[in-house]
Amino acid sequence: MKDGGRTTAAAAPAPLPPTLIVCASGRRRGKTAWAEALVRALGARGARVGVVKHHPHPAPPHAPEPDPPALPAPPAPPRIPDTQRAIAAGARASVLATPHGLAVEGLDPAGPDAELDRALRALQAAAPEVDVVIAEGFRHSLRRPRLWLGDGDPPPSPAPCRRAGGTEADCPAAVAAVVAWMVELGLLGDATATRPDL
Repeated sequence: MKDGGRTTAAAAPAPLPPTLIVCASGRRRGKTAWAEALVRALGARGARVGVVKHHPHPAPPHAPEPDPPALPAPPAPPRIPDTQRAIAAGARASVLATPHGLAVEGLDPAGPDAELDRALRALQAAAPEVDVVIAEGFRHSLRRPRLWLGDGDPPPSPAPCRRAGGTEADCPAAVAAVVAWMVELGLLGDATATRPDL
């Protein structure tokens, strides 16, 4: 960048906050209950916690997810959202603009963590004081530790992974064990440096 004849370097972005991903093999496995339990437990210890929730389909922000039908509905042909149809046709990105905000979907050559990185940057801009982030979903992340809920094996990743039951979020000992694991992994490093009680 030129500044009065001098060349100046652009400032490097701030490092992203430490993040634990709470993920599962599907819906209704306890991800939100665990995210809430961890936010309460970490907040009670003085950590400033942020939350990022993955929504796999473009939807207006803050729109509630519909409850699943009480009884199985008769099979219907799957409806593919228009934004996904555009991606399938070859678009690099598709943006849904609503009065509530934007939802972006696209092919990201940077890999499965790029979407989470963008969400973390947005969270960081809104709340730069956050010490740690609980990210709900993002099960294909390769770089961040994951708390895996539910059946089956988690997708392969070099990052640490711990298993838990979805209903264990109501158990203080289970939540305390996950918080201790987060401390062991160094996810609360900045928080512990300034608040030794963490």
